[in-house]
Amino acid sequence: FRSTKNKLASTDHEKATENSYEFFVQGLEIYGIGLKGSVCEVDREELFSIEKSVRVFRQEYELIDANENHFDAEGRFSVTIGRSEESKPALRVECVFLAHIHGAAPLSREYAERFSDSELRLVLIPFARQFVANITGQMGIPPAFLPFTRRISGKPITSSRKMRKENEGSKESA
Repeated sequence: FRSTKNKLASTDHEKATENSYEFFVQGLEIYGIGLKGSVCEVDREELFSIEKSVRVFRQEYELIDANENHFDAEGRFSVTIGRSEESKPALRVECVFLAHIHGAAPLSREYAERFSDSELRLVLIPFARQFVANITGQMGIPPAFLPFTRRISGKPITSSRKMRKENEGSKESA
């Protein structure tokens, strides 16, 4: 997958200063998105015996590498279906997508991290949704569809960096 740069209207471009996050985002060009890995498991007998299933969708985003004019970031997605969140899932599908993105040099690592924690989900969710629906359809079960929203199990998405900070904070207070 390769995209072309969006041409900005002069008024939009004038609003974004060279040192702003908006200017950074407007200058990004997606060079490639690819599946990095996946895991799929299904217990058909268990899945078809569940009267009321609980579906849990998790997603995490992380900046992997940043250089002078490009960065790599990944999204990790997981969907499980079972009797409860705590029970062994009857279905588990996990996938990781890697995005290679170019920007104007010198690239701000801070802005690349911010993009990875926020807007990257808008880029990668369609790939994860298609993957999960397609692979579950090929597993001989009804396709599982991921939500369009940020929440499914009542818990908001969190970035890997935020989760590490929360874990470090709880270790320090213990």
